[in-house]
Amino acid sequence: MQWHEVRRAWIGPMFKFTGGQFTSLFFGTGNKRRRILIYPWVDPSHYRPRTLRKEKAYIDALQKQQGPEYEALTTASAVVE
Repeated sequence: MQWHEVRRAWIGPMFKFTGGQFTSLFFGTGNKRRRILIYPWVDPSHYRPRTLRKEKAYIDALQKQQGPEYEALTTASAVVE
């Protein structure tokens, strides 16, 4: 898929009943659909390991798949940016 073919992009679960760790960035051309997992991607030039408290909050927000924390986590991903 070439970038100029992309007609639509959206964030959603990779599988219907999965947790937020499988949240994906989808790209659609009209005929094809591709996805990229958001969770494992970090920007290595700015990455700093989270404290245990922040890591727990991050995982909790991913598992809930809702609310402002979840939205912030998915939209602030290096892939999405």
